[in-house]
Amino acid sequence: MRILISLAVLSLSGCALAPNAVRVEATHTSHFTQHFGISKSQCATPGECGWETLAVEAHWQTGGWFADASEGYAVETCDGLHEVFNARVGYEFKVKP
Repeated sequence: MRILISLAVLSLSGCALAPNAVRVEATHTSHFTQHFGISKSQCATPGECGWETLAVEAHWQTGGWFADASEGYAVETCDGLHEVFNARVGYEFKVKP
């Protein structure tokens, strides 16, 4: 929730730190091998077979460099924690002009 309030304040103030894009996303997180030969009923905990997250993400980009920050809610977790924060920084290579 804090990130949503911060994004709203930055966007409305005309601040240079306002993101280039704001995304709403639904994601599934797991290991690729967890989906072969195992069913949800065989998992020891709900998070062992992965989890789904609903989030709002802010995206900044300048040239090829980018930064993403998202705040979300994990629908099903093994440890009882539901708030999820994710941050990524990287370089994007263009493969098509």
